[in-house]
Amino acid sequence: MNVLITGATGFIGRNLSLRLAERGHRVVALVRRRSAGLEEKGIESRVADFEDADDMRRAISGSEVIFHLAALRGEWGWTAEQLKRVNVEMTGRLLDAAAATGARQFIYCSSVSVHGRFARKPADENYIYAPVSGYGESKVEAEKLVRSYNGQGGLATTIIRPVITYGRYDFTGMVTKLIKLIHSGRYLTVGSGENTVHLAYIDDLCDGLIIAASREEAAGETFILAGERPITINELVSKICSLLHKRVPKFHVPLLAAKCTGLLFEVAFRMGGRTFMKEPLITRSKVDIMTVDRAYNIEKARSLLGYRPRIDYDEGLLRTVDWMRADCLI
Repeated sequence: MNVLITGATGFIGRNLSLRLAERGHRVVALVRRRSAGLEEKGIESRVADFEDADDMRRAISGSEVIFHLAALRGEWGWTAEQLKRVNVEMTGRLLDAAAATGARQFIYCSSVSVHGRFARKPADENYIYAPVSGYGESKVEAEKLVRSYNGQGGLATTIIRPVITYGRYDFTGMVTKLIKLIHSGRYLTVGSGENTVHLAYIDDLCDGLIIAASREEAAGETFILAGERPITINELVSKICSLLHKRVPKFHVPLLAAKCTGLLFEVAFRMGGRTFMKEPLITRSKVDIMTVDRAYNIEKARSLLGYRPRIDYDEGLLRTVDWMRADCLI
């Protein structure tokens, strides 16, 4: 199939582009500037002005399936206007272009951040919108747009909400940072460490995205994609320590102390720290990621898509550590 991907130079997009190309699909990366790294792998870079609706229609013409992964991510460094312009308005222009040029399917990569901090676990796709950041709010608005375009001009739209994903080419993600901290001996567990996080290995997420593009049942639907099970922070840290031949840290930072430290870093950032860094080193939301229980129900993706995560934590972490070593990241 003829596939177009936005965000193809990012973590998920790069892995997805390579996986599709390996399977013999014609892959076009819609970019602001050409990427030699992708073109070396047989992926065409097509430059477009993302602010120009006519240029967008020209650029995506001939595409059967569009994976929209490009977005401003994170809660720091972006204004509400920037998040709206890129995460919402650009999505709208892409949807217009897709419907106008006869694309068959539009797969939108959203985020479980639209659910915020939830009380009922495991959360499924029907859980209420409760974003706690500007990024999450922008994803909610974009989801509503995507849903409204389903069926227009023969276009089927599907929303994918990935959990925190890890693996090769993830240079800045939560698991990569955790591995670096443990490797350097600077990691400290916040709180008890018995709370759960729910992760996905990148190959499983890419498989889920590709399956969604091939199933009629995906039209108009929303799916959470995650690994087989959640994992406690203590278990996750223990597995990484074993791979790195490090001792499991014994000292635990009290949650209140970590929250207060995060608040201080946030205040310092707002008072001028943004001159020296993109975001505060520690924030209350980063503390939440490592201390709040999160678990997700993937039964809908199992039943409608046949989604089956294959990579368990042992294998996924081993592959990630091996990649980081080969890339001289640790």
